Amino acid sequence: MKELGFLSHKPVQGLPGDVAPYQLVDKLLEPQQHYAPDEKDLVAMVNVFEGILGGRKVRQTVRLLMGHDLDTGLMAMAKGVGFPASIAAQMIASSEIVGKGIL
Repeated sequence: MKELGFLSHKPVQGLPGDVAPYQLVDKLLEPQQHYAPDEKDLVAMVNVFEGILGGRKVRQTVRLLMGHDLDTGLMAMAKGVGFPASIAAQMIASSEIVGKGIL
């Protein structure tokens, strides 16, 4: 969409007023981007970590499948991104994590 110009802020010539493509996209798509009360989102993720441990090559694969919790209303993306970020921030604030960089 970006390459086609749909996210441009430059008004389109020939349209009444100063209508930019991103405004049109927003008006058309935004109302359709809401979940229904019984609709779930799903996060499926595979992370592969490779490195050296004790002079040997190691590989660790972590798989995550997380869904929307209809009871609490928490979306899978909120749980998968928000929870770890909150936990890390709390650990930094309490000085449980004091190092810098990739830990």
